[in-house]
Amino acid sequence: MLKLVAFSKKRTIDLQSELDDESNRKKSSNMLFAIAAANDIFEQLKTHDFLKNTLIDVIFCTGEGELSQTFEFYKNLANGERTRPLVFQNSLHNSTLGALSLAVSHIASGTTLSNGDISFEMALDSALASTSSNPILIIGTDVYSEKTLEIKKQNTYHEQVDLVSGSCAGLFIPTSSPFYDQFIAPAISDIQIKNSKTTHTDFFPSYYPSNGLELIHEALKTSSSFSFNRPQNYQIQISAHVE
Repeated sequence: MLKLVAFSKKRTIDLQSELDDESNRKKSSNMLFAIAAANDIFEQLKTHDFLKNTLIDVIFCTGEGELSQTFEFYKNLANGERTRPLVFQNSLHNSTLGALSLAVSHIASGTTLSNGDISFEMALDSALASTSSNPILIIGTDVYSEKTLEIKKQNTYHEQVDLVSGSCAGLFIPTSSPFYDQFIAPAISDIQIKNSKTTHTDFFPSYYPSNGLELIHEALKTSSSFSFNRPQNYQIQISAHVE
């Protein structure tokens, strides 16, 4: 089982100053969102000394990856403009995880996972299957440029979904961790991901793949077992123990 002991969400309005800061020009928006969410988690748990000296595992999940950076690179290439090496570097699938490894010094292992609208759910499934006793930090981030937002709305979502840029993060403590009993928190025991063939979707008014964590975080406040629907006809079923 995995206890969810801290949760964070970030929206563009929360990071506007960082996004506009010229000193951050070498970082993609994905990186800034992910680092901000991670820092928020550690700030929430700053009174727990174990995080200062304990290695953690990180799973970074994203539905779109660095698609906006890739688009920018190929746009410049097609227009005969300068193709900056930094843009290419930031377009790589694990570039955000690399930035996190520089910002979070005590990472034991890191994984990047991407599976569209259920990227967070797949990350949680991976964490539940892990045999590691380290706390697991799952961070999900998706940032849409104006062009990618236009393409996604036209070609991917048949239902009306309000896509926004955002990040969600959760710190999970596995049963095998010596810190498990230090926290009174809901513990997730299982996740099942099914194709439901339904067109109904549960989502917050502002949607992006990793706000599946936001749905789970809200539901865990009152329920031990629940299900909800995601875009592309996916149904998620969660089993948990709520103390």
